[in-house]
Amino acid sequence: MAAMGYSAGQPFGDPNQFTRSTGEDELDRANQWLRSQPWWTQIRGAGTGDLTKQQRAEIEHQLAVHGVDLPEEFHIDEGGNLNQKSRVKGRIVKGALIGGAALTGAGLAGIGPLAGIGGAAGGTTAAASAAPALGSEASILGATVPTITGSNLAGGIIAGGGGLAAGGGTAAGAAGVGSRILSTAQKLAPVLGEASASRQQANQARDVGNLNRFQIQESLPARRLATSTRASMVANRTPTVAQWGGPGSGLRGETVKFTGGFSNPDLYNADTRALADDITHQNLLKHLRHGEDVPEVGREGAFDKILGGAATGASILGAFGPRRRPVTTPY
Repeated sequence: MAAMGYSAGQPFGDPNQFTRSTGEDELDRANQWLRSQPWWTQIRGAGTGDLTKQQRAEIEHQLAVHGVDLPEEFHIDEGGNLNQKSRVKGRIVKGALIGGAALTGAGLAGIGPLAGIGGAAGGTTAAASAAPALGSEASILGATVPTITGSNLAGGIIAGGGGLAAGGGTAAGAAGVGSRILSTAQKLAPVLGEASASRQQANQARDVGNLNRFQIQESLPARRLATSTRASMVANRTPTVAQWGGPGSGLRGETVKFTGGFSNPDLYNADTRALADDITHQNLLKHLRHGEDVPEVGREGAFDKILGGAATGASILGAFGPRRRPVTTPY
């Protein structure tokens, strides 16, 4: 195996000794060296997307051939770079192991006392040995210690084996499931974020449209009244006539009287007066409702809230995922 690190004239330390405290600059220099290797370019091929699991495994194999056994906390990420594993992944594995142990315990509980599996032939002896072990817990739960016979011993062993298998399967598969969840969250976060932003823009456009329609509806009665008033004036207006008794009439108590024109009592017809009365009545009703007919703005539906929550959740989960480095052209 070839030597690695500063001792071999490379601008970074030995990758075999990398830890979580290794600086980003040193990791970048190590990845520059990695991407400059012909075998890395050959494995990468002409694709531009994420590497497959097989391609990443081939890169790890070539690193081992060249003297690098990846530390436990490192892996080859989807971009083909040497990178740290997610800390959340370890927590998920730990939780899975606890869950697996619980499942295992549940499976063993189905076969009665463990001593009976060791070959105790007498069912009554096995049941008696189980009672002290269960103690007060059995009485609290109302459990009855079963007598182990050939049939229920076989069934218990099968049930216990199923519990062990379930626990082992949970522990082994949880790490991969957790990694896929975090990776999926990283990919979904920008998509859900854009969808949520689009919904917000659509809601704002809806609010602007509702307000515009409300303003138009509010102005329509005044426009109708103005039109009706002008039409009635054109139809019923007559010339203005001044009636006066002539010179000296004022001394006899006579004054000038005007008829027609704007003093015509029939200048506004009955329809125009009815329209004015209706508009006045409608304004009174709106006042009594205290503006309840004004459209509501900023309202979000259930789908908008769900979409916004999903975008936020995916963004938070994606932040705990593995750091992804961009694939650059090899030196």
